[in-house]
This record gives sequence, structure tokens and C-alpha cells, in this order.
Amino acid sequence: MKKRILSTLAIAGLLSINAVNAQSYEPLPGVNQGAKTNVNGIADDLDNEGVVGVSNWTSFNTLSNHMYLLEGANLEQTKMLVSKMGRNIMLLDDTMPSWVNTEEIREDVADVQKEYKELIARDTDQKEFKEDLEELTEQYEDLREELKEVTMEYIETLEEAHEARKDEIEKGNYHKAQEKYNKEINELNTISENK
Repeated sequence: MKKRILSTLAIAGLLSINAVNAQSYEPLPGVNQGAKTNVNGIADDLDNEGVVGVSNWTSFNTLSNHMYLLEGANLEQTKMLVSKMGRNIMLLDDTMPSWVNTEEIREDVADVQKEYKELIARDTDQKEFKEDLEELTEQYEDLREELKEVTMEYIETLEEAHEARKDEIEKGNYHKAQEKYNKEINELNTISENK
């Protein structure tokens, strides 16, 4: 799979963050996209597209890495990786950057944490373990999907701000250009507040 940076955007002085950065995976052209199977079933459950990394959210980035390491792992390796995920999963809500702190993402984080607790809470047979792991994977995918939506909303808002400023600069209205830009940028503050 090929890493692709969705966007790196600077927001000077208007938010408590300096950059919005999200990474996504997309398969290389021509790569076989057929169904893969393995002991833990993760290869069937993980999507090849969507946000897998967020700047300043190490716990999510590490969780993403662990989830992709599960592909092709045998049962013993899977259980070892699952045990290593706990700390990062439990830190997701405490370490979340403010720009992604929306109600939907908080709910998805809570769901990931809940499914992880259920996965490790009981000593189950292999079939139950795989089912619980599948539930965790589905919640992780939901979190990735919501992260992509929030990231795209930020990107669209920034593009609109730059376009509004560019239009006014072309007209020679430098003061009005900055006012329009500031007005559009202020909408970034409401993304996490409104979601």
C-alpha cells in the first residue's frame, strides 16, 4: 500500500494547533484487491483507504500501526499485539488533538475502548476471540471514517478561505481579502464545536 498525505495545512494563530495533518493508505494500482484470509481474519476486515495517521495523536497512530500488523499474524502473534494495544487505546480520548475532538469521534473512541475491554476481559476460545477482535476492528474502521470526514471538512474550509482571499487580492482589495480570509478561517473553530 502506498502512503499518501491528504493535506498539511497551516492555521496561524487562530487555533491552538499549528497544522492539520492526516495520512491515508491507498493500494497501489494493479495490486490484487481480492479477499485475503488469515488466522485472525483482520485482512478481511481492514479497509485499504481512509485516515490511519493524525498529527499529534501518537496513541491513534500507534493503534493504526498495530491494527495493520495484525494482517497475516498467527493467533499467538495476534494475542501479543492485542496486549500491546491496551495503553494506546485507553489514551485515545486523553490525547486527542482539539481539532478532531468532535462528538462523533469521542463516541467512536469510546466504542473502540469498550470493544477492547470486552476482547481482553475474558479468556475465550479461538472462535470467540476472533469475533471480539472483529468487533474491535469494525469500531476502529468507524473511527477512521469519521476522522476522514472531519479532516475533509477542515480542508474544504481552508480551501474556501484561500479562494475568497485570492479573489479579493485579484481585485486589488487587500484589506477586504484579509477580512474575508479571517471570516472563513473562523469557521474552523466551529467544526469541532458543531459536531
